[in-house]
Amino acid sequence: LSFQDGILVASRGLNEDLIGADLIGVQEAITAGTGTSQRRHSFLDSEDQLQIRELECEVTTDGPEDIVTVAGATPAIKVTEVCMGLPFAFTNNYWLDEIGGEILQSQQALARTTGFIKVNPL
Repeated sequence: LSFQDGILVASRGLNEDLIGADLIGVQEAITAGTGTSQRRHSFLDSEDQLQIRELECEVTTDGPEDIVTVAGATPAIKVTEVCMGLPFAFTNNYWLDEIGGEILQSQQALARTTGFIKVNPL
């Protein structure tokens, strides 16, 4: 898995790999806890042809929520990113540090056939 500032941008060795992701305004909206952004995800189909999926996303803040990390219980701010496009839509969740806005934990969509991953950086 490859990440850019805590946001998944690529995978290898899974059922339907995310070859790459262009994140237009995603990091800024997540850090701000509100806003709109665009994503462009690239996948290889069963014939090794590159397929591009474009999505429009809306980011909102859900509020404070404690999470459990290797360091123990940690206060965080939960932010939700809802992305829609053809042929799929998904919702990602991010838990941010209350002070610096760093992503402490996330649940992010990988691909239609793979599902979601939960990430707890060490």
